[in-house]
Amino acid sequence: MLEFDTRSQAASAAIDPSVLFLKLNGYGTPVDGGGGKYRKVEPNPGHAGAFQSLDGAWWELTEQVINPTMFGAAGGGTTDDTAALLNCLISPVTTAVQIPADKTYLATEDICTARTFVGVATNNSTEITGITRITIDIPIGSVVSLLDATTRQPVAFADGSYEATTTTGFILTSTPPAPPVYKITLNKALPLQPSYRGTVVAYVVADYARGPVSISGGGTIKLSNGKRIRVATPRTKISGLTIDANDAEFAIAVELPGEGAIIEGNHFYGGVGNYVSVFAPNVTINGNVMDGTSSVGVGTPIAMGSYNAFGCVVTGNTIRSWRGFGIQTRHAKNVTITGNSLHGDTLLSYIDPTAAPNTGDGPRVGNGSTNTFTFKFRDGFLQPAPCPRRAILVNDVPFAVTGVTIVDTSGGNETDWEVTFAVPPAPGTTLRMIGWRGLEPININSDSFNVSVTGNTILGSGDSGVVIADDEASPIPPERVTVANNVIEGCKGAAVAMTHHAKQISIMGNTCKDWGWGQDSVADAVYTAGIVATGDSVTVMGNTLVSNQGASAGSIKSTRAGITWNGFANGTPNLSLDNDPGDGDALLKFGGNIFMGTFPLGKYYIPNSSSDRRKFSGIITDAPIMPWTFIDSDASFTTKPANTSFLTYGGTSGTAWSYDTTNIIGGVGSIAITGTAGADSFVNVSPNAATNAAQALWNQILIVDFWAKATSGTLYFSTFSTINGATKRVRTNITSSTWKHYTQRMPITNAAQRDSLFFRVGANANVPNPPNPDTVSAGFFQHIKFSIQTIPT
Repeated sequence: MLEFDTRSQAASAAIDPSVLFLKLNGYGTPVDGGGGKYRKVEPNPGHAGAFQSLDGAWWELTEQVINPTMFGAAGGGTTDDTAALLNCLISPVTTAVQIPADKTYLATEDICTARTFVGVATNNSTEITGITRITIDIPIGSVVSLLDATTRQPVAFADGSYEATTTTGFILTSTPPAPPVYKITLNKALPLQPSYRGTVVAYVVADYARGPVSISGGGTIKLSNGKRIRVATPRTKISGLTIDANDAEFAIAVELPGEGAIIEGNHFYGGVGNYVSVFAPNVTINGNVMDGTSSVGVGTPIAMGSYNAFGCVVTGNTIRSWRGFGIQTRHAKNVTITGNSLHGDTLLSYIDPTAAPNTGDGPRVGNGSTNTFTFKFRDGFLQPAPCPRRAILVNDVPFAVTGVTIVDTSGGNETDWEVTFAVPPAPGTTLRMIGWRGLEPININSDSFNVSVTGNTILGSGDSGVVIADDEASPIPPERVTVANNVIEGCKGAAVAMTHHAKQISIMGNTCKDWGWGQDSVADAVYTAGIVATGDSVTVMGNTLVSNQGASAGSIKSTRAGITWNGFANGTPNLSLDNDPGDGDALLKFGGNIFMGTFPLGKYYIPNSSSDRRKFSGIITDAPIMPWTFIDSDASFTTKPANTSFLTYGGTSGTAWSYDTTNIIGGVGSIAITGTAGADSFVNVSPNAATNAAQALWNQILIVDFWAKATSGTLYFSTFSTINGATKRVRTNITSSTWKHYTQRMPITNAAQRDSLFFRVGANANVPNPPNPDTVSAGFFQHIKFSIQTIPT
């Protein structure tokens, strides 16, 4: 086999026609690692893996594994290797690409695993050639046309004009007619896609129908000027690389054609928006190390923010230091997040213990007269460390920030701070700041569905550990989320928290330690809980909550509550339970949780005095339920039953109640209610004040069980508390024409709430849908029983 030292040497040679194969020792030099075997081919292969020798023959690379140096890359990390990287990735010679361990390739433009163009601005056009498939991901209602570049007439991709009907985009597959040059024109001004930043408003990939690409090796790809690696071929694998994100928007973007991609065993570092951003289904992100080590930091290392990101698996990754979220899903479906280790930077303000107090970097100590102190955050190398999320510590306990001024004295770098107390700290008081760089390690956001978060380890967070949220303008709450068997420690907020509208959430078997470090006052005491639970069909069971162990950051001990049942339906005055089927299921279920340590606000903290966040329909399954009283519908009465030592029957409206022995389900009689045209009919029932009957309800979940049916319109059972307005009620609507069982549950944890409690049993004024003033609501109640369940403290 004929040998040459370099490609240029071979290209300048007149090679004997009988030679069929060549070997190059290198590309630019004999030892640069860019050599390989070539075979004689004809005609011109038309790609960068081939060259022509002086005699006119064409020679094509035949290696099974190729690297960018074979295409002219320098690999020293300072010369622009973009063209060589791209030519290597899209080479038809092979789909196995190696990044050698001794090379650093610099990309100053996007590099992609498919021949593509990207960044089509509104109403702009771009030419492409030789395509066999076009994949387009654009907003709903956007129109794309394929036009002949010469005649500007539609070409034979079906009718030449397509309108997206879903946000998943669409695929056009055809063999394009001659000439093989077309324009893709956006015929409609497009809105900015939320998935992208900058000026990109449409995203087009022209794919040469290549198979999976494998990019591996121990070398480095260095991105520059905000560029990215774009995975646009199916089942592509990127493994074993070092990727210097260098303040890119995305380090790796797995686009819609990249279904089944595997990102495995890579080391990412440098500032970036996302290390891996997923817009394709069935992507696996496994065993990577992600270090947000630059001053800018990493926004969200792993983001699955597309309707197309379904069936993805994020497992075994180590993520350190982020500014946004560690791992986030938004609109993603059927996602597994398991076995990851997330270390959020948690720093105490730097102290030089050898320096005198209140001088230089010495300890900060109150003296009863000084009220302004300076603090700074430094990393392990004593370099400035940004901490945009902070708390003030007085004797290692978070201090209420009311009356305290905090000023960034580092010019916006968030590394040095000046704190002015309204009242000078007392003599001998130790003063520190605690800071965090990032938000939640795991954030399950709007429209995420069927997400499993299991077996992860979280240490340190500038917010809560795992958050299930819906923070978009018109949110679709997350649904079917499991958070199980995670270890979560050292969070500024809660260990696990969720939105008011989350549905079908399971929080089970987690170990939560030392949370609530940065919550400063009773006003935000809800988020000093280990688990903040709210929503619809939420189960919180079998978790271990370890409080005040002080094992993570200088013996900080600020945890106040174990589990908080947060408010429901912010701003909603009437909290109506589902009227059918009336099965009595609780919206929230707690049980089997283990509490270790001290909890000043209680193992369960359920404040229920807010005017707009009533707590209702929850149960603690391992706390005993005891009967309290009942409304006797078996004893005959005229307009209302006789008062008892537990209950008094007060205000009435309309025709009130009557006694009925015909419409019953067991027992002797029922309460009949018939509405009045133009007004509700009801009777108010209250705990007997004369016997102090409401005292027994203190720190209890009050459970009301009853049977009811409506013969017309809608009946209701409402539990009121006049604290902050009687309109803040919990109401069960009854529309079923057959007897059904209903349950209401409301925690009674505020004295004013307890003392102003009453119940209203009645019928709506008119039959709704449409209202008919001549037909009133009517029906029957029976077996109304009240029970209480003590809230564990």
